[in-house]
Amino acid sequence: MEYDEHEPAVQLPRFSDGWEPPSPPTLRWIFHHVFDHESYHVGQIGVIARLNGFAGPLF
Repeated sequence: MEYDEHEPAVQLPRFSDGWEPPSPPTLRWIFHHVFDHESYHVGQIGVIARLNGFAGPLF
């Protein structure tokens, strides 16, 4: 697979409120965002479990 690291990987829709992303969604950004977002939710699950009295995951 060949790609230009600085070239946008996907075409974004035009948002009705005029919002635009701060930078183009490159392939690197997409992978980083997916893993970062997943990590956020994994941490959320641990906190919610502990707040509700469960042992929570071992991370």
